[in-house]
Amino acid sequence: MNLRPLALTLMAGTLSLAAWAGATSNTATFSAAPNVFLRSSYDTDPSNYLGRFVADSAAEADDSAAAESVCRQYVQPDVKDAGEVFYDEFFNANTAASLTAGLQKIISLGASVSNSKTVRVRYTLTKKMIAKITDPAAYDACCKAAPDQCTKRYIGEYLMGTGATYIGAEKARGMKAGIKAGIGIPGLDVNIFPELEVTNDQAWYRGTTFTKPVYFAFKLTDRLVGGDLSSICSTDWEAQIPRTSEGQWFVAKSGRTDSEAVARKVAMQTAREQVVNWLGEQITTGSVKVESLGATGGTIQSSLSQEDVVERASSGIASLVKDQCWKDRKEEAADRDYYSASVLVLLPTAEKQRAAEVVGGAARK
Repeated sequence: MNLRPLALTLMAGTLSLAAWAGATSNTATFSAAPNVFLRSSYDTDPSNYLGRFVADSAAEADDSAAAESVCRQYVQPDVKDAGEVFYDEFFNANTAASLTAGLQKIISLGASVSNSKTVRVRYTLTKKMIAKITDPAAYDACCKAAPDQCTKRYIGEYLMGTGATYIGAEKARGMKAGIKAGIGIPGLDVNIFPELEVTNDQAWYRGTTFTKPVYFAFKLTDRLVGGDLSSICSTDWEAQIPRTSEGQWFVAKSGRTDSEAVARKVAMQTAREQVVNWLGEQITTGSVKVESLGATGGTIQSSLSQEDVVERASSGIASLVKDQCWKDRKEEAADRDYYSASVLVLLPTAEKQRAAEVVGGAARK
């Protein structure tokens, strides 16, 4: 195959993708995180689906087919700015989502699709819509009272952005890596979003483009069931702090340290300080009553701005704050190895009042 004339034709704007089909080499394998899914229909307001439940046995997820529940009354959308960061990631896709992403178009060009259940998306993330549970205790109670209304997974987040989907196809023999070609789309740079891109082991064909911000994907969140915390460490707890009526969760991280033990110690101390400051806010707002505390409001917040007060309070609540999950990291550098750690801790609801009294006592001294 003479690649030069064909490449020139592609760059000129006539994309002859079918000409690339033929005998193939081995292709790369690729997969998406198990909780991220491409939608079968894009829009600008999916809040009606946020918090809906997905069947435990479902191998594929479709937000439009997710089950409504009376317990969803405790779920409200929390829209956050995402900073317009560019990503190049893989998403799971059911049959309908794959077709929306352009699967049929690619097949009609004669390309041999590698994996129709995984779609590559290059996108600029503009917003996130996150499911905020307004009353975790009432939410859990609702699911316990009507177990047929809740499953173990629900739609916990939507992603909004601009970009394009890509379908992976087997790479024909003689197809050189590094080729980016095709017709551009107004609003999308053809150098970033080419109609055809060839990597070392894979050919990627552009499918659907979205030049205006839309919610194109969603994430599933695990629901903690009746205080069963055994599976929580398998969730992405660093990115999305769990919610449960069993207590209040906190995530803390250390900086770079010289040993794993020091990293864990720093992370745990940081977590306790977070708990102390959170309890200070609870006392200030009146959510927690500390009868023996003579001064409230701004006074306790002022006290907690002092390092020695926070240190005393942190030491006092050490036995009440339970570490549940850890993530340890090692960074190899030229001069030495560095270590860091993240920890997920729980302040049990049963210990909340006692911990508040400890914080109040530290603030009085």
